[in-house]
Amino acid sequence: VGGCNSNPHMGDRYDLYLWNTGTGALIDQLTGPQVELHDIAFHPTRPFVAVATSDGIVDVWGPRMDWTAFAPDFQALPMNVEYVEREDEFDIVVDSDYSETERNRKKTDAEVKEEGEGVDVVTVDRVPVFDSDT
Repeated sequence: VGGCNSNPHMGDRYDLYLWNTGTGALIDQLTGPQVELHDIAFHPTRPFVAVATSDGIVDVWGPRMDWTAFAPDFQALPMNVEYVEREDEFDIVVDSDYSETERNRKKTDAEVKEEGEGVDVVTVDRVPVFDSDT
């Protein structure tokens, strides 16, 4: 295991390099956050590396997770991306879960909202449990 700072300027990232000790081949290159690397320590028997950084935090690196074991359709992204949720994405309702009356009530509630009656978010209803002093 070897590590170095990207550039000698503050705020730059550090890189870790992992080599196979038998063949000398580079196995992996890990890029750390935007802090300066101060020291590296590795666990003697487990595949963990600890990195002391300039922000006072110790970064602990371990084996990469194979997320496809949990979600077969998982695809790793090279960078974080902002996810934009569709309005109805998590509002899926199976019709067999509700009776006809509940479906009609939901339709009526939706019709009321469409007519322009607002939802009261200011009024606080009293809770009967807190009405008593005992």
